[in-house]
Amino acid sequence: MWPFVSDPGRCSGDSDRPRRPEWITIGTVTAPHGVEGEVRVYPHTDRPERFASLRRVYLGASGRGTDPRQVESASVAPQRIVLKLSGVDGRDSAEALRGRDLLVPGDEAWPLPAGHYYHFQLVGLTVRDLAGRLRGQVSRVYPGPANDFYAVETALGRPETLIPAVRHVIKQVDLEHGLMVVDWPQEYEPPEQAGKGDPRAR
Repeated sequence: MWPFVSDPGRCSGDSDRPRRPEWITIGTVTAPHGVEGEVRVYPHTDRPERFASLRRVYLGASGRGTDPRQVESASVAPQRIVLKLSGVDGRDSAEALRGRDLLVPGDEAWPLPAGHYYHFQLVGLTVRDLAGRLRGQVSRVYPGPANDFYAVETALGRPETLIPAVRHVIKQVDLEHGLMVVDWPQEYEPPEQAGKGDPRAR
């Protein structure tokens, strides 16, 4: 699994290259934990250790933080993250946060090691196969339990194609040139193209 993280922000303007969004989603509240106001969190990062040093987070939705909360305590363990946020002092108030996103300002994003990317860096990339044929554009990233999936928008009127974010499929990510190279499997071809191959994009 590649540790792609955060909310899939997208930019527009005179360049399709990604820029750092104003907000980055690092997790989502999934349920209360106990009766003292703690909440369980599903991380949007493969570096859950960041929660152990988190001091402030913003509750929000739709990619925007609106409600700052201090992190009073954090318990980080494999398969489980539990936070105690300021102003949440009982199970009922914790239950009210179910489904809320946890965000941090974009300038607080942790730097990632080589070969690791934030979602906002991937959304908008042009997708080509190993032969150089244009396959579409990354429209969003779907987190998964084993690996993420990239939604690739192809021709108008066709449903998006989900590409697994695994190394034997994703061959190259070139942020400078806005390009992702994919070993496009035959089973992803639409019925009318299967076995024929698409003409080279010009």
